[in-house]
Amino acid sequence: MELVTLESKAYQMLLAKIAKIEEYIKADDAKPKPSKEQEEIWMDNYD
Repeated sequence: MELVTLESKAYQMLLAKIAKIEEYIKADDAKPKPSKEQEEIWMDNYD
């Protein structure tokens, strides 16, 4: 088993990055989701 050590500054930077990812995920979850009809819209080039 390997033991990984991190300096305090590196650990704090890692935690900050994880917090940013968490904020992004929470913000995305708060957005309204498209309805089933909107998800099934097909695009074509027959205009």
